[in-house]
Amino acid sequence: MMKTKIFFPIFLAFFCLIVSCNTDTDFSTLESDCQIVEIIDKAKTLTLEKDTAWYVSSDNSPQFYCDKHKITTFFNVLRDLQLQGLSSYDEKLGFEFEIRIKKKNGKVVKTLGFNPVPNSPQLIGSCNGGKCYIVAIPGLQENPSCNFSTDPGYWKNLSLLDLVAEKISFLKVVNYIDTLQSFSIKINDNAFLVQDFFGKEVDASQSRVRGFLGSLSGVYRAKEYFEKLDLDEKDKIFSLSIETFPPLESIGFDFYKKYSNGKPDFNLMYFKTDVSCGTVTYYDFERFFIELNLLIETEKN
Repeated sequence: MMKTKIFFPIFLAFFCLIVSCNTDTDFSTLESDCQIVEIIDKAKTLTLEKDTAWYVSSDNSPQFYCDKHKITTFFNVLRDLQLQGLSSYDEKLGFEFEIRIKKKNGKVVKTLGFNPVPNSPQLIGSCNGGKCYIVAIPGLQENPSCNFSTDPGYWKNLSLLDLVAEKISFLKVVNYIDTLQSFSIKINDNAFLVQDFFGKEVDASQSRVRGFLGSLSGVYRAKEYFEKLDLDEKDKIFSLSIETFPPLESIGFDFYKKYSNGKPDFNLMYFKTDVSCGTVTYYDFERFFIELNLLIETEKN
């Protein structure tokens, strides 16, 4: 009897120790837990590393710093994952996504495997090779796996233009749908010089031009980037050229129609600059594309 009394507390303490060391339910991961993240899908691996900020790394060399919004969303997903129950899925079958959390020295802190549940915001997940569970983020309506991209372009900074109206020195809009509605605006001795498509000065309302330029302030972002786009010049809609000061900077955009299933996409359009290409929403850039008629003085005092 005495041996049984002694054995039971020892067994209980040992069992509690085993449970406390079980990390297969510890899905929640903080950004501060790691300096390296590997995202692996069935096709390729993408590595994120951190110095002053997170960047995409390839062959142990930094490629570019990541979009802050994408990084914040990614780590918010890892932080907020919660268990919802056991899953019957066999982890030996593998996972669509694997995420390895590492320290700077390469030591693996945690390994997470995920399969998105079709038509659901839930994931089948396994932590450190343990049992499979149903996990999800309370209140999230889309599947979190959309944030586990191994495409380097997904992580690029999506900010295309951070524009301050007061710094605009020159702006030109070429309208390929109706070229006669194209125009350019130049600041000339604190006045606005407006020219038409042919470079002829037009009688524009200074107050209207000032109001138009004032409406342009803001940050303009891409929806997504592509490595390459083969675009047909007949689908070009607008061209936009902007010069700002100080210091003098210039940037140009060409915008093209985008088609979905052979029909025009009225939400997205393609863009191309000297260094990048991708898609943007009409909503973000439509304020640039007013017609020349709206700037011309129609009433005389």
